[in-house]
Amino acid sequence: FAGAFASLLHVGVVCLIVFFVFGVIGERLFGRVLVHPLGSTTGLDTYSNFQTIGNTLTLLLRITTGGNWADIMWDSGVQEPFCDRQLGNCGLP
Repeated sequence: FAGAFASLLHVGVVCLIVFFVFGVIGERLFGRVLVHPLGSTTGLDTYSNFQTIGNTLTLLLRITTGGNWADIMWDSGVQEPFCDRQLGNCGLP
């Protein structure tokens, strides 16, 4: 039993490391993308965004479990005229 628990602990730590690495990448790529006010969309809003590492990790957990990932994908790829390149709040195409 102790050996199985130790193995599960190691797998959990590896999963957390992978989440953290993808969280940092997501924050760097999409941290300045335009977000919508809370309740106006099921994609990127006040609490579901890539602006902080905490919000990013929560959003990655939501994406992993299948919670409206398509809306997040579309909001992350916002292009002009719905954003401003000068402000840097456009997403990646």
